[in-house]
Amino acid sequence: MSTLTQSHLVSAEVFARMPQREDGTLLELVEGVIITMPPPSFAHGVCCNRIGRKVGNFVEDHSLGFVTNNDSGVIVARNPDTVRSPDVAFWSRE
Repeated sequence: MSTLTQSHLVSAEVFARMPQREDGTLLELVEGVIITMPPPSFAHGVCCNRIGRKVGNFVEDHSLGFVTNNDSGVIVARNPDTVRSPDVAFWSRE
């Protein structure tokens, strides 16, 4: 079994340039390693939509920033890089 070294890890920039998978499989980058995400359930999608809609409406009504949901890649760590896709995320104008 081989061990990953820093030179074999994928950066967030390389990960961002990768094409979408033809089969629709979702990928995330965890500490430089690409992982496959299982598809979320229907109930999970409904829940994320409800939360995103409510938070998004509040944020928009008060000009607080932006809300994203499902599959918006966010760099959460560097060296090695981690890019996650939060279910719902708030980005403040500040």
